[in-house]
Amino acid sequence: MHQLYREQRDALSETLLRRAEDRLDVAVPDQGMHLIAYLRDGASDIAIEAAAQRAGIVVRAISRFYRTARPRPGLMLGFSGFPRQLIVPSAAQLAALVAGHRRV
Repeated sequence: MHQLYREQRDALSETLLRRAEDRLDVAVPDQGMHLIAYLRDGASDIAIEAAAQRAGIVVRAISRFYRTARPRPGLMLGFSGFPRQLIVPSAAQLAALVAGHRRV
């Protein structure tokens, strides 16, 4: 399972970086089933979450999880359980959504 999750993680992170490296900082974990893609330009992660949901892509805006620290906009993305054939086009579509949102 570890190897499968690594392949899924790598497909997601590589696609995001290839398509939106100028807009995202992708925190690639050594383990787990999620990664965080931080938004570089201050775009609203909540707005991107809503746009992704309308497109059928499930992401979670992380800014709403902050309690005391200043929120850092980003998206939590799950990658386990999805084949590369679904991850790559969905990640490319998400990158396009991120590129379409500007700082609020």
